[in-house]
Amino acid sequence: MLIGASLGRHGGWFYGMLGGLAVGLWIKNNSHIKQLQKEVAALKQRLDIQSRPGEEQAKTEAGVHEVPKTRHVVTKSIPESASVSAPPEPVPLEEPREPPGPDIKETATPIPPSQTATDEQDKAAVEDKPPAAPLPIDIATQWLKEFFTTGNIMVKVGVTVLFFGIAFLVKYAAERDILPIELRLAGVALGGIVMLVIGWRLRETKTAYGLVLQGGALGVLYLTVFSALRLYSLLPPTLAFGILFVFAAFSAALAVLQNSRSLAVLGISGGFLAPILTSTGSGSHVALFSYYLVLNLGIFGIAWFRSWRMLNLVGFVFTFVVATAWGMKYYTPAYFSNTEPFLIAFYLLYVGIAILFAFKQPVQLKGYVDGTLVFGVPLIGFGLQAGMVKHIEYALAWSSLTLAAFYIGLASILWRRMNPDSRLICEAFVALGVMFATLTVPFALDARWTAGTWALEGAAAVWIGSRQARLLPRVLGYILQFAGGLAYLASLQVPAKSEMFILNGNYIGALIVALSGIFVAWRLVVQVDSTKSKGIGSHPLNSTERSLSTPFLTWGLIWWFAAGVREIDDQIISTYEPLAMILFVTFSASVAHWLKQRLVWPQLGFTALGLLPVLYGLLLFVLFENEHPFADWNLLSWSLAIAAHYWILKGYDEQQTRYTGWLHIAGFWLIVLLLTIEAAWQVDEVIRGADTWWIIMTGMVPTVFMMLMYRYGQIISWPVARHREKYQLTALLPMGVGVWIWFVLANLAIDGNSRPLNYIPFLNPLDLVLMMQLLALIYWQRMSLNIEDWGERRWRFENSQLLLALSVFLWLNTMWLRLAHHAWGIDFDVSDMTQSRLVQAGVAVLWGVTGLSCMILGARKHIRNIWIAGAVVMAAVVVKLFMFDLANTGTVERIVSFMTVGILLLVVGYFAPVPPAEIEERQHE
Repeated sequence: MLIGASLGRHGGWFYGMLGGLAVGLWIKNNSHIKQLQKEVAALKQRLDIQSRPGEEQAKTEAGVHEVPKTRHVVTKSIPESASVSAPPEPVPLEEPREPPGPDIKETATPIPPSQTATDEQDKAAVEDKPPAAPLPIDIATQWLKEFFTTGNIMVKVGVTVLFFGIAFLVKYAAERDILPIELRLAGVALGGIVMLVIGWRLRETKTAYGLVLQGGALGVLYLTVFSALRLYSLLPPTLAFGILFVFAAFSAALAVLQNSRSLAVLGISGGFLAPILTSTGSGSHVALFSYYLVLNLGIFGIAWFRSWRMLNLVGFVFTFVVATAWGMKYYTPAYFSNTEPFLIAFYLLYVGIAILFAFKQPVQLKGYVDGTLVFGVPLIGFGLQAGMVKHIEYALAWSSLTLAAFYIGLASILWRRMNPDSRLICEAFVALGVMFATLTVPFALDARWTAGTWALEGAAAVWIGSRQARLLPRVLGYILQFAGGLAYLASLQVPAKSEMFILNGNYIGALIVALSGIFVAWRLVVQVDSTKSKGIGSHPLNSTERSLSTPFLTWGLIWWFAAGVREIDDQIISTYEPLAMILFVTFSASVAHWLKQRLVWPQLGFTALGLLPVLYGLLLFVLFENEHPFADWNLLSWSLAIAAHYWILKGYDEQQTRYTGWLHIAGFWLIVLLLTIEAAWQVDEVIRGADTWWIIMTGMVPTVFMMLMYRYGQIISWPVARHREKYQLTALLPMGVGVWIWFVLANLAIDGNSRPLNYIPFLNPLDLVLMMQLLALIYWQRMSLNIEDWGERRWRFENSQLLLALSVFLWLNTMWLRLAHHAWGIDFDVSDMTQSRLVQAGVAVLWGVTGLSCMILGARKHIRNIWIAGAVVMAAVVVKLFMFDLANTGTVERIVSFMTVGILLLVVGYFAPVPPAEIEERQHE
């Protein structure tokens, strides 16, 4: 019904209901047939096992002969629960006589007791199993078969034929005016009275015969009065229906006094058929429905004393089938005022009949008779109501809301008044109330509110189903969750500018879908189902169903974040969108962490721990929307977000996971990244004129953080002192590599322009930062913490010496290139620098001085590797002189370079001879 209502307006719910009914019946029939086939196969197998005679061979002393053998007959004791009737007494058998022959000896093999016990248990289980509910066609076929094959068949057939014959006679006579109408009707009524008297007289001697006559007579009397009222207007309506009411009460009294269900069915059927058989299509619908109301009052009166399912079903089918047929053919909105009271009266009567029946014996909602009254009345009745009020705005919404209140109120009233076996009808009424409340929303509100309401009702259904261990409400709740989400997506609208922030249909509808999904996930995984021990239901939550918690939690979180992001994008101006986004995800993660601790719900921990990755993504969003991360009050949002991140990590100190360690490290990196970007922007805002100022901040801030964390980080008791290895080792190694990469790139790419200051080697901002980075890297490379592993530190020390030496050499060379750029106006470009004779001469001198210094140091310290490194540099200088500088014929630069390098080589040869290898080895030892 819900699917049909959401897909179409004009009767879509009705066709959806019929489709669902057809699918349900098909599934029911299939399962019923398969179950019967399994039972038949099991019975055949057991019968085959029991019918096989045991055979044994008897051997004689002279040879082997096949001899007939006897079986001991074992009397089986059948448990009391296996059969209603007691088993017959076993007949004692005589001892089997020995066959002739002096040397032949008989043997008997009794049936094993274990096999006998197993067969008895299987048989008892099969007999104890309750029979499956019959199909409607089976009920009708069985009733007709019993009616025409039991009792006095001829009388039953005769009365049936006579009834139709009288009806046709009355109609024929009316059409041709053969006799005065008063005489004709009086004759028919007299005949009916005679039949009634004869049947009553024979009620004790020939009960079946008398009951059939009474039923036929009552049908004739109904027909007579209705004809006098509707066809000929011989009786005023008040008197006619007074007589019909008396007939209905009289027939009910006869059926109850004689405890005759067939009499009641025959009498009521005759009453319902009377207007159909005599109809000319020109009668009053008010008279027809008034007449049917009297008949249904009779059925209600009988239901007060007797529990006759078939009578109730016959009245229901006649009433609503005829009403539906009339409505489809004749109904117009002008008839609403004089048809609505009849529909309400019929509705209340059959709900009352179902309740009366439930008070007398347990309701079988799986049976088609009880199910038709409990579920068929609201479905068909509401369908008729929908057709009658479609021209009135919101009338269908009020109708469904009224039915929802009616059923839920009725269930609450009846719950304490019924015995536990009959409370199933109360649960059915609750389900109907929920269904009509669900339908109220789309009839009254737009699809956005419909989506939220359906999701909310789905969560309530899951809660009720888990509390009462009922599978059907839970399945309905799961379906409503996704139905609500799809309905929301189908109705998504562009928000109006006048809509309030948060308090608008778009956001509240999505918010309800999100919270409902999260509630369902919580109900499935956290709450302990105690209904199984209490015996309330038969379908408690199992492990398979609990595994649905993760999909529903994911579903709810997707809706939560999607709704929040869309609401911010729609309602917040772009300037403050980053602030709102950061505060929203921070609030969400904090609430998730609080609920995870409060509800002991581990799955929510992933939501809380996911705050940091989202913050990294939001940093990119902030930089795209703004020029710096702390703009427009974002300092507040980032501070709260980082505080929330570390509060969440604090909760995991006692239960470390493989993710929390990396989240500590990544959180520290985020702080460094935020302050680096903000410092670069602020410096650029204060000092205009050169890019060098803000670029050097991107290298200086990480360097300062690296050294402060390495040297003084343990002063912070939490989180650094608690996780020293993560913060002072693991986090700083990538930062150190990053600082060195920045150092290399800055030397190669930045010309050192620091306007308004002039460029001074070593004393300009860029070279000061580069010098600071070199000192920091040397300190970090040489010093160690007491928590460090010696193998890791030794690797860092031994493998970084060469890199540090090359870094110093690179810095000295680029410093000369920057000096040439600022002092002599040579472009800071690879092509111009390589073609400049001045630059090349300076490089040669610098390389020579560097090589000389290394060789002297290596010779004095007796470190062969340093001396060899200096020698390599000097060799490179010589190669450069003859390969490149020699082409600069007649230039001062060539002369200076050659002379300088030559002098340096002489100095090296005198002051820094190569140290012996054995001395170096002793130095290392």
